[in-house]
Amino acid sequence: MLERASRARSRRPRIALLIEYSNGYARELLRGIVAYVREHDSWSLLLPENEPGFDPLAPFPKQRVDGIIARVFDPALGRRLSTYEVPVVDVSGGRNFKFGSWVSINDRRLVRLGIDHLIERGFTRFAFYGDHRFQWSHYRETEFRDYANELGLESATFQPSTPLARNYSWSRADRELRAWVASLPKPVGVLTGDDLRGQQLLDACRSASIAVPEQVAVVGADNDELICELCEPRLSSVVPNTFRGGYLAGQLLDRMLSRGRGDSWEGIEIFPERVECRGSSDVLAFEDQLVARAVTLIREKAGMRLSVEDLARELDVSRRTLDIRFVDALRRTPHDEITRVRIGRVKTLLLSTSLPLSVIAAQTGFDHVEYFCAAFKREVGVTPGAYRNSHGVSAAGLGNALPAAEKA
Repeated sequence: MLERASRARSRRPRIALLIEYSNGYARELLRGIVAYVREHDSWSLLLPENEPGFDPLAPFPKQRVDGIIARVFDPALGRRLSTYEVPVVDVSGGRNFKFGSWVSINDRRLVRLGIDHLIERGFTRFAFYGDHRFQWSHYRETEFRDYANELGLESATFQPSTPLARNYSWSRADRELRAWVASLPKPVGVLTGDDLRGQQLLDACRSASIAVPEQVAVVGADNDELICELCEPRLSSVVPNTFRGGYLAGQLLDRMLSRGRGDSWEGIEIFPERVECRGSSDVLAFEDQLVARAVTLIREKAGMRLSVEDLARELDVSRRTLDIRFVDALRRTPHDEITRVRIGRVKTLLLSTSLPLSVIAAQTGFDHVEYFCAAFKREVGVTPGAYRNSHGVSAAGLGNALPAAEKA
């Protein structure tokens, strides 16, 4: 019996995880993969050393692995992986591996969440600070430019004087960054390519005696909690939903293993959830204090039924006055803002929880689920269920993989 059990264990697929674990983004990917494996009791997981200069493929001769999940930042690594006759899923977001499936964060939604967060706080000028060494940062910068142009926003991007090599001089880059942020018209909201760039920007602001968030509000990306908490003030950041990305990468590799490597590859986009607001963007930059108070009330009452008349009554102004002041400050009406915040809350609950639609309707101020579904479709163009499914995951399919906080 022990011999049979040993043989059964030896037949478990051996999956190499070429994912560094030095940052929160990567660790959440790994947590998601592990959640899938535990749920299905399916694989033996192999994790290489995480030391600088260490060859991640060195421990894995081609005959020793049955599948690979990797963050392929380097095209050279992608070319080496293409010689392995096993299924590969790339979770880097850089698309440097052309011979397998991929799971990637939707950078368009990530950027729009960050910019919308700053717009909500009254900013009318925007900037982007990324890392030109990495393809994913270029993708995010492109999405920033496109969204700024779409909305007609005043915007700027950081451009280093010379292309940055991987061994670039940080002292020179720091001087350029301080000069750049000092030159920006203020107040300004800045989105950074990731949280490390956010931390660098906050340091530059402190060195240049620039007030954060009053003069420069900063929103990072990827929500690496350790980095965000080390910042002063603490860094706001877009939550990318990488736990879900890791889970679905495991699911995708399982499908590839069951059908063989073949030539049929898939791609899955994961939609970020929300912005985790911390001190670096916790400010209202509206010059009109009436509008600032109105926006605060709308956010506070996102889970309640709130009409424009209710809002005007609480602020002790006429609806017409409120409409005029709102349009002057935000280029949209109070009704538009109430709807936008409410639907945004619905989207967050759809993508970050497995709550049934009836519960989400109740938590966002809708008395009837039928009206909730009709209102959502009118604003978004699809039903809530279709929105949840089309954004990379079925809530039912993720049931046991969701963290406890998401199930509550």
